[in-house]
Amino acid sequence: SRRLPSPVSTHLVISFNAKSQFWGYSTPQKLKGTVNTIEAEESMPVLSKDSSIMYFTRTFDQRNSGGINDQDIWISKRDENNEYINDKLLIGLNNKFNNAVIGTGGDGNTLYLLDSYKGGKDLEKGISVSKFENGIWTDPVRIMIPNLDIEGSFYGFYINESANVIIISLNSPLGLGQEDLFVTVKSNSGWSVPEHMGNQINSPGYEISPFLS
Repeated sequence: SRRLPSPVSTHLVISFNAKSQFWGYSTPQKLKGTVNTIEAEESMPVLSKDSSIMYFTRTFDQRNSGGINDQDIWISKRDENNEYINDKLLIGLNNKFNNAVIGTGGDGNTLYLLDSYKGGKDLEKGISVSKFENGIWTDPVRIMIPNLDIEGSFYGFYINESANVIIISLNSPLGLGQEDLFVTVKSNSGWSVPEHMGNQINSPGYEISPFLS
């Protein structure tokens, strides 16, 4: 995920020294297909388990449900040339607020979303879940995480494939810096209170975009 979500916000750019990495990587190349556009901004890609489907966020596209300044979920399928083409708006999960997919359930029929479905912009930030049933995505239902209190415009979520761990980046009075990582774990009794992940990971700066292999 990325820092979220405002089409008019200033984005933080971080530079990494390639020599400090443990693994070697190929030179980044622009993704082939039709998902990248000149006028709009594409971000927050999430792949299905077999990588055949890509969900991503597109901003500054006049075809978005809320107009050109809206942020909507789009979907694209991989073709036989391994290119993502025929991108289109995801039906049923977009509205006039900031919409994004933050994870899948691994079964192909579950999407975890920014909770933008309460009818009021940024009323209460969090995560919701939708299931694909009878050919449509069900109305998103909020995931209840106790004591989750997010202030400001910058935050991010990562949910693992088993959907029992959520890592959250946010600015909190309990944190060490501008934005820290917290974790909540699901048990039979529900989700735990988000716990600060400690000063071995967190710093006085920004910790964002977490991901678990």
